[in-house]
Amino acid sequence: MRGRVAKNNPVTGSAREALAHAYRSTAYTVDRLGGAFVIRIGEASGEVDALLRESGETYWAFVTANNPGSERLSAAENRERSGQLRSRLQELRYRVFPGRGVPQEAGWIAEESFLILGIPPEEAIRLGAALGQNAVVLGSLGKTAELAFCPSQNGQAENWREVDEHGE
Repeated sequence: MRGRVAKNNPVTGSAREALAHAYRSTAYTVDRLGGAFVIRIGEASGEVDALLRESGETYWAFVTANNPGSERLSAAENRERSGQLRSRLQELRYRVFPGRGVPQEAGWIAEESFLILGIPPEEAIRLGAALGQNAVVLGSLGKTAELAFCPSQNGQAENWREVDEHGE
């Protein structure tokens, strides 16, 4: 499985591995007319592919504004951040579906999130970094969902590079 990492991501070593494990076990749930569906890292999603085809898009991302840097904020702060993200995505005219990342690990809480159709991977990573997120979930038509760690807020989005699972 291929993934994307940022050279400037502040999360390293065992902390990064723990986060990667938690993110990979999370169910990324998307709400839409006709019912919800789940995206999982490492798996293709026929539902997302259908939405991409319907929209004439190739790329997608699943992004949250909640709990930046995995630091828990109050429910009110998270609602405000989600509302600001929703407004920004509407301004940018992306087709967006509400959802939530539902963790399978104890101690983590579900986070309001958005499936964003048509956002290029580089832009999704920059958006995640600007929101203070450790990572985002990326995908493209016919491909599996992948975890992409974001550069630190002070890093440049151009500093990420695609690597294989061995980091080469």
